[in-house]
Amino acid sequence: MLGSTFYLIGEPAINSGRIPRLTWSSLGLVIPVTEPVTPPAAMRSSFTLYAWGVLGWNFFVILWGAYVRASGSGAGCGNNWPLCNGNVVPQVSRLDTIIEFAHRATSGVAFFGVVA
Repeated sequence: MLGSTFYLIGEPAINSGRIPRLTWSSLGLVIPVTEPVTPPAAMRSSFTLYAWGVLGWNFFVILWGAYVRASGSGAGCGNNWPLCNGNVVPQVSRLDTIIEFAHRATSGVAFFGVVA
């Protein structure tokens, strides 16, 4: 009966919003575990929308990176990472610098979107 789960239904489960259960561990001990209540539909849909937005943005960053590679603009900011030609915001002098800096900026936005 290892891994078996027994659900208990009673007055405390209804009042607390959680379904208590007992799980048998490998040592034969009974450990009470509660399952969280499913979040409201509005909360799920806003998180789902945010997750799809972040996924779409990351897909855009990947495609933009492919364009950077195909156009040969990968060295547009020189060897000064994370700076671009020694500056935080580069002076726009060449097209490859604009393309490379745009990719760095979009990937930075993607980083903060994932972390948030």
